[in-house]
Amino acid sequence: MPCKLEIKNISFAYENKNVLRNISLSIDPGEKIAVMGANGAGKSTLFLNLNGVLTPDTGDIYLDGIRILKKNRKILNKKVGLVFQEADSQIIASNVRSEISFGPINMGLDRQEVIKRVDEAVSYMSLEGFENRAPQYLSGGEKKRVSIADILAMHSDVLIFDEPMTALDPVSANDTEEILNKLSAEGRTLIASTHDSDFAYRFAKRIIVMCEGEVIADGTPYEIFSQPDVIKKAHIKKPVLMTVWEGLINLDIAGNDGKYPVTEAEALEMLTLKYKGKESSQ
Repeated sequence: MPCKLEIKNISFAYENKNVLRNISLSIDPGEKIAVMGANGAGKSTLFLNLNGVLTPDTGDIYLDGIRILKKNRKILNKKVGLVFQEADSQIIASNVRSEISFGPINMGLDRQEVIKRVDEAVSYMSLEGFENRAPQYLSGGEKKRVSIADILAMHSDVLIFDEPMTALDPVSANDTEEILNKLSAEGRTLIASTHDSDFAYRFAKRIIVMCEGEVIADGTPYEIFSQPDVIKKAHIKKPVLMTVWEGLINLDIAGNDGKYPVTEAEALEMLTLKYKGKESSQ
């Protein structure tokens, strides 16, 4: 079952250097969120706190209303899956099947349940034929699929992706984006950090912007990318499609009704409808 994740005033420091400062967020089941901000903004540290790898110095995390403490932190490990930016930082086993089995085995599941979950994850990520391959000999895209399969085998409800497109070629990046959209369509909660404004614009329904350990903006993609001060402070860029559409509005080519396309296909459809409407009225 999808779960609600709440963060109340959490702070975290490494060796007296504040990395997170009084962050409060509420994440509903099924949300599709992008987290943006410059390197060092605190995105990865936030994710490690949400996954239970790190514990906040102050503040609280709640999962479906249950306050997470050290004694029950394993709930986060189970319910909130984290796919690392670099797959090599996550993959530890000698072959793909052993790698995907690692999480379910450590959950104390019986052998048949482990086999079932691994088979499901292998099938979902199209890894048939890779089970006995050594991960170090896989391509970057194949490693990414294995690292996602790791989390799927855990049956995590909230899936967190730290820079999911890093070091991927265009084909592998497109495949990964399709996987994320498929997982979202199935009702899973997805949170992905990214520097890619174009990806965030078409992927997310909500964008959280971080700067120096704080959340400085939280809203829809249109709301976020319409704030020049936020864009400048967080060192992010306005999406190309949004910039082009604004240009088309200024030239009276696109309609100025407040509706913005998030994909090239949507833009073409909206322009086609506009001009078909003009022709029919003449």
